[in-house]
Amino acid sequence: MITATIRSDQPVVLKSIAEIPFSRGFGVYDNHPEQYVVTDASAFLEMINTDRGRAKGEQYICAPCAIASSDARHRSMFSSSIGKAHRCSSCIQPCYWLGFDIDSSMTPRSFETLKEYLRHSKANGVIYTTSSHTPERPRCRIILILDRMLNRADRIQATIAMRARIDSALLMVGCDAVGWDRSCDRPEQPLFLPLRGSHLEFLEGRPLTAEELLVEGAIIADAGKDDARHNIRSIANRLECGAGNHPTMVSAVAKLVRAGLGDAAIHAAMQVEAWSRDMPDIEVQRAIDGARAKLGSGEWTPPSMQASPDDFSIIGGLPGVPEPLRRSTPPPTPYPLDALGEVLQPAAEAIRRVIQAPDAIIGGALLAATSLAVQAQADVHIDGRVLPLSLWLLSVADSGERKSAVDAEAMRAAREHEEALHLAYSFEIELHAADMSEWEAKRDAAKSEAKKAKGEGLADKMRILGPPPTIPLLPRVTAADFTAEGLFKLLSVGVPGIGAFTDEAALVFGGHGMAKETVMRTAGTLCKLWDNGTLDRVRSGDGALKLYGRRLALHLLAQPVIAEAALSDAVLAGQGFLARCLLAWPEGTAGGRTYRPEALRDDPAMQRLKTTLLERHRLPLPLAMGERQTLQPRALGLVDGAKAAWIELHDAVEVGMRPNGQYAQVKPWASKTPEQALRIAGVLALLADAGATTIDNATMERGIKLARWYLDEALRIAGSADLSPVVRDADALLHWLHSSGRKFVYSQVVLQYGPIRIRERSAFQRAIGELVRAGWALPVEGGMLLDGAQRRQVWRITGPEVI
Repeated sequence: MITATIRSDQPVVLKSIAEIPFSRGFGVYDNHPEQYVVTDASAFLEMINTDRGRAKGEQYICAPCAIASSDARHRSMFSSSIGKAHRCSSCIQPCYWLGFDIDSSMTPRSFETLKEYLRHSKANGVIYTTSSHTPERPRCRIILILDRMLNRADRIQATIAMRARIDSALLMVGCDAVGWDRSCDRPEQPLFLPLRGSHLEFLEGRPLTAEELLVEGAIIADAGKDDARHNIRSIANRLECGAGNHPTMVSAVAKLVRAGLGDAAIHAAMQVEAWSRDMPDIEVQRAIDGARAKLGSGEWTPPSMQASPDDFSIIGGLPGVPEPLRRSTPPPTPYPLDALGEVLQPAAEAIRRVIQAPDAIIGGALLAATSLAVQAQADVHIDGRVLPLSLWLLSVADSGERKSAVDAEAMRAAREHEEALHLAYSFEIELHAADMSEWEAKRDAAKSEAKKAKGEGLADKMRILGPPPTIPLLPRVTAADFTAEGLFKLLSVGVPGIGAFTDEAALVFGGHGMAKETVMRTAGTLCKLWDNGTLDRVRSGDGALKLYGRRLALHLLAQPVIAEAALSDAVLAGQGFLARCLLAWPEGTAGGRTYRPEALRDDPAMQRLKTTLLERHRLPLPLAMGERQTLQPRALGLVDGAKAAWIELHDAVEVGMRPNGQYAQVKPWASKTPEQALRIAGVLALLADAGATTIDNATMERGIKLARWYLDEALRIAGSADLSPVVRDADALLHWLHSSGRKFVYSQVVLQYGPIRIRERSAFQRAIGELVRAGWALPVEGGMLLDGAQRRQVWRITGPEVI
């Protein structure tokens, strides 16, 4: 929100240094923008977030502008601007911020790395997408706050230096430098504000130090070349090595000369280093000649020289084979899509063809969506046991594996059904309001009449009037975030069968319901709901309340870091919440996908899926006599052959839970597997036939096949998740080092760009210590030159190829 407007015929006068002046115009041809001042940086950034355009090329900001004077330049070129705030190089005023526009050469990985760098460099500003942005070809603008105002020339210099910093960060992790619109270096250049559909992220750090940027900008300007790699080398050489001198390079070459390498081998080795890669061969040759001369004359003895990465490439790898940090996780077995049946299998194959997500993510999403559609209709009955058809699933995949896209397709029928319920509810609630008004008027009249008779006859009148009109049920079919209290409230005022579905499981595991103080109550509440559809609550205010005949389907799609924390949570495991979930953690497909120009909505298999699930959602609810929320699902039995197959599964799993048995380490999941098989089979039976009363042999076999797969998956991943925090951090660090191809590492680069979980010095020290003890890292005595600076503590990393 703009808090103060300065008239265009008045100069900008700041009340204090905290105030931020700027120009705000409309359209690229607006050279007389209005002048504004806001109270502080927070107000400035909030204005950027709220002042959004409807189309490309509307609102823009630039540095504040002075009133154009009647000088020779304005008289000859801009006579119409005299007396107005004029956007030109001579009228532009100092400002508190830098603006950047990235309009080409941006990959999705570069974009994510850019955002990560800005977050963890603790900058203060915003980054937002532009009108031409797509996920495949990201485009964005950045606004960063300075700690003091800069005039035009200094602002240009500071902007160039900040671009060099960002390019350095991207190049350091193997990303290409981005395509800057360098016209935005000039403070008078319009920087267009975000559109209404733009994604904007606040950077909640501190202002950039202007003096540091000006020093770096001066070095780049002195080098006379505004190129990303050249900027990195120029700054490193001037700040660390001294102008025109490369002692660290000569030191490294001297060691290679003493090792007996020829000139050609030394040239090849020196190309590995970032600080020598762009240098002409003649410079390297001069270093070789100088080192040979000094060594030959005895003027220079190598033992005190600084280490170089090339020394290690000549000497070889670390001694011995490192010890594993954790037991190796075997690859998952293929997900049995063929067991999903004639409705779900073709839909799963269509989603796999177009979205190209992992099969287990697709299969789990379809099973969960189907469970939501049919769970209210029937329960499996077997030898006196009654088992609801609610399925719970926890599916794990990295960001970029298209979990959200799969969930959207699987839940299309549920969302459409929920929208229809909302429309009906809006009509019903209006009728209820009218009925309630009439009832209240009759009640008030009855009370008024009874008052005249000193209350006589009021009870009879109220009995004749009857209870107030029943309020319509809340039309919520799904919930993304929940607590025990929230679920109780929703199921007490809404439909009796709902689903907890989210593609961001952090909302659940990181929310209030799973906080340390409430996780036990939430887990216990959910487990009762899965077991028999009951919920109870005891409060001092409204006493003890209990709900019967409720159903909850659940599908949580989580990223690995969230899943690891949940799977290692003692309360969630001890209460049985996790054991009731069908686990899946498939290998990703990202990186091997090609675009498919198909619309899944037009696919016959997807249309059939949506039609079938909508029909199941719209079936009348089987309610207990005189109730409108208590479900009384019909019995779903097993034919003889199906029951025999299920008993065989039950007994085989029971044997596997013996000490040293196949499933001894995952007893909680194994003990639930026979019931999971019945639930899955019941869901598939009602999908195939809405009026089914038995589970046939083929359907039971498919339920068993799927339940066995989920048990094997739990066995595969459950043990891997139960690791100490130090080992988990060390494993994450080693994976990052190997995936980024780093042979050497120092603390600063990990704290800035490494895994988020170890971006604290203490966590990094523990993790690298674990890698040293296991033989994956070797300290480099005396440190070495890396990324243009001498690093005091450096570790050499053993690559994955040794094992």
